Amino acid sequence: MYKRILVALDGSKQAERNLGHVGVLATKHNAEVILLMVLPMPTIVIQDGKLVATVDQQVERLEAEHRPYLEEWKRRLESAGVKASTSVRFGDPATEIADYAKEHKVDLIVMSHKPRKGLERLFRRSVTNKVMRLVTTPVLAMRAA
Repeated sequence: MYKRILVALDGSKQAERNLGHVGVLATKHNAEVILLMVLPMPTIVIQDGKLVATVDQQVERLEAEHRPYLEEWKRRLESAGVKASTSVRFGDPATEIADYAKEHKVDLIVMSHKPRKGLERLFRRSVTNKVMRLVTTPVLAMRAA
């Protein structure tokens, strides 16, 4: 049923906890797990009126900083017999997750979800809720503990 499972990671313990469940699903369905991290789009760095870093340089730096985290989780999944890959994207998290899922024909998106209460629910939409509105792909929203 599932051949490509996209897991959105943000560095949080809640998102990492999902990987155990994802590993079981991937093993059962012989699916590939794609670990995706979306970072904010960087800007140029100017100090004392001088250009210190371009956007491209910032993208390279940020990707290099976060790549070891993703590679460690990939290694853990692979050691459990799960085929895994990683990707880093930049921009709005919900849009990038939805676009990636569509571009790579993902069968399931797994994300953490922290339920909001009262007025917070009205004024702060979660990334998970936004993704669910943007895709037709099933989204497994796992409640943050």
